[in-house]
Amino acid sequence: MIRALALIALFFVGCAGSPRIDAIAARARLVAFPHIIESNDGMWLVGIDLSGDGDAHTPPFDTPYALSFAIEPADGDRSNLADVTIVVDCTMPQHGHGMNVVPSVRRSGPGRFTARGFELFMEGEWLLTIDITKGIYTERAQWWIEPQ
Repeated sequence: MIRALALIALFFVGCAGSPRIDAIAARARLVAFPHIIESNDGMWLVGIDLSGDGDAHTPPFDTPYALSFAIEPADGDRSNLADVTIVVDCTMPQHGHGMNVVPSVRRSGPGRFTARGFELFMEGEWLLTIDITKGIYTERAQWWIEPQ
């Protein structure tokens, strides 16, 4: 019986810092967002609400809107949320241009942000990019969207 309990304890100690468990916990903190994407190198998870107050699946066409999003470190270490810099943009790579305005990003809580000043003025696919900089490392999360 004691051996069985010791093995169970070792199992839980071994899982406590596992990347898979940490990633599941980080993803669970983003469950309120309709879209959860992983940054290109997998260091960050990003929860996105594409339209702020409206339909959470598509941004409005040719109408200013606010983008709500949250970031979580994939390793679960929430101390990584301090001192991050966020840059948000939206471009149409097929047309070689972006938006007519530069969105402003404001922190609305730990790892939570609102970017104001989005206006997708053309129909078609837009590439939303969120660059997350921590120290000397910048990692990009990107998502294709189409305004409705």
